[in-house]
Amino acid sequence: MKDRILKLMLCVAIASSLYGCSGGSGGSDSTNSDSESNYGNSSGDNSGNGTGTNSGNGSEGVDTTPPTTEEPGSDTPPLSVSLKPASGSIIGPNEDIQLNFSTSIQLDDVTLSGTMGEDGVITQLDEDTLIANPKAGWVNLSEYTLVINAEIDADNIMEEVVASYQIDTQPPSVVNFTPGTVRLENNDIIKILFSESMDVESLQLTGSLTEDGYTIAWSETNVRNDTLSIKPDTNWESGQDRDISIDVNDQAGNKIPQYSSTFTTPLYFENFDSAKVVIGQDNFSSNDVGISAKSFSFQPSGDVSVDNEGKLYISDTSSNRVLVFNSIPTINGAPADMAVGKDGLDTLTLSDKRQELFGPSDVSFDGNNLLISQYKERLISIYDKITIGMGAIPSLTLIIGEDDISPCVSLALWISWGASIADKKILVTDAGNDRVLIWNTQPDNNNTPPDLVLGQTSLVDCVLDGPSANTFNSPTDVWSDGKKLAIIDSGNNRILLWNNFPSKNFEPADVVLGQPDFTSRNKESTNKEGIEWPVNEYTFNEPSTGIWSNGIQLFVADSKNNRILIWDTWPTTNFEPADRVLGQNGFTNFTANDANQNGIGYPDEAESPTASTLNEPTGIFGYKNNLFITDSGNHRILIFKSR
Repeated sequence: MKDRILKLMLCVAIASSLYGCSGGSGGSDSTNSDSESNYGNSSGDNSGNGTGTNSGNGSEGVDTTPPTTEEPGSDTPPLSVSLKPASGSIIGPNEDIQLNFSTSIQLDDVTLSGTMGEDGVITQLDEDTLIANPKAGWVNLSEYTLVINAEIDADNIMEEVVASYQIDTQPPSVVNFTPGTVRLENNDIIKILFSESMDVESLQLTGSLTEDGYTIAWSETNVRNDTLSIKPDTNWESGQDRDISIDVNDQAGNKIPQYSSTFTTPLYFENFDSAKVVIGQDNFSSNDVGISAKSFSFQPSGDVSVDNEGKLYISDTSSNRVLVFNSIPTINGAPADMAVGKDGLDTLTLSDKRQELFGPSDVSFDGNNLLISQYKERLISIYDKITIGMGAIPSLTLIIGEDDISPCVSLALWISWGASIADKKILVTDAGNDRVLIWNTQPDNNNTPPDLVLGQTSLVDCVLDGPSANTFNSPTDVWSDGKKLAIIDSGNNRILLWNNFPSKNFEPADVVLGQPDFTSRNKESTNKEGIEWPVNEYTFNEPSTGIWSNGIQLFVADSKNNRILIWDTWPTTNFEPADRVLGQNGFTNFTANDANQNGIGYPDEAESPTASTLNEPTGIFGYKNNLFITDSGNHRILIFKSR
């Protein structure tokens, strides 16, 4: 009995802690009933987990937690769409709208309406992306609306989305462009300020300036990416007609009207600079003569010229020929490739007299035609570009001189050295008649009279008057680009400049160099008052031929002073001093081939020519970063390279 009582007490204790006891009697049922009433409500470890044991029936416990009820399709997220660009954006007239859905969708599941739906068409880009394209541009309205409805199935219908867009049809513009002049220094940074923020990825640059190495950068002046900077990696190459064109879109896709600008990058020199290449000699110290592809017979004269293919033309005056080099020589003593006026490069023979030249003294090229001035017969020969070479026959001969002193008529010359062709204009110096003849367009036949005459009041007047802004005394050379004009007035020891190309006979010059005013004629060692007329940066000593400009600088051969004077900017005032000198180390030196600059040169000191010295230069021409000087007294052409 005692054992039974002890066993009952133990069973009650176990039941209290485990909610049941195996093998118990009817008295244990009430205890188990009290444990089930608390199921799922206890705060203990067994609360709500259905893992408890039901005492009193001897079976495993079951989960009595109520099942969770889910709505149909609730495992699929609700259908939605995001737009790119977002609603409220300003877009371009041809800009697409990208519809990015939250799940895969078919084209048939989507309907577009609104004004954008009417003017657009929808296409599938990928499984969850559609594109709304304008049929012919969003151009009918300033504001468009886009209404989007989508339905994958009855259980996944997207709530209607309404978007609006402002249409930007105004193309951007250039607000400021620097440098604002034609002059572009070799280290200048080109800066363009646009009217609005630009699409940097759309930028395209073309033109000859882009052949140089450069770096671009975008920055903000007023708004983000409205300023473009173009910086040379080293230096912009010297030369004329250095152009750049800019194509770029704004953020809305509107293209800027094509913008371009053309520059001239100066040539840079220091006093007494050395040439880099010599033509006509094997080295800088020789001054030999000869008849070959590598030499000149005696004192080549006048300006050289380069065509738009890079071919170089040089007058070999005494040999009655023009040598042609297919490219600019880069080594000393390079041979020519062909000759105009002779049967070959190593002969003076000529089988066809129609090809004959008579002392070619100047050559000029305008990109389409070659002009050769011939002083012995006082005529001008013009060659079509396609016929240039050995066997070339001129297509036009402008003027035929008389055997005796030429009468003062429109179609005759009396002593002519320099001539030029530029912008289809032809200019010829008539030194013996103290005038310059001008054809405004290239004539079609040999008998076409000039359109203008400078230095005289008409084509039948040849009066030698005193110096003025209108008159000449033996003009010997001329340069023009069709806009400006420069003439060597040799007998008056001066240079005359026109800032704009003349439009009437006897038109006065704007600027005089070499003299303090238009009426002075100081020359050689004394002026008109008998006071010494020194050699310096202001004066000349009978300049003959050799004048050239790139439009922003001026180069003049001061022949008797054995030097080249350089103005770094186009002179605008009378008697303006030169800025640089080649052939001498200073403006007061003037001796030929004076290598040590002691004032005693060849032949007294038997000094040989050098890369820095000159002996009566008679021609100048610039091409890209090259400056060609006809060093007549040394029977050679020197090529100087811009710094």
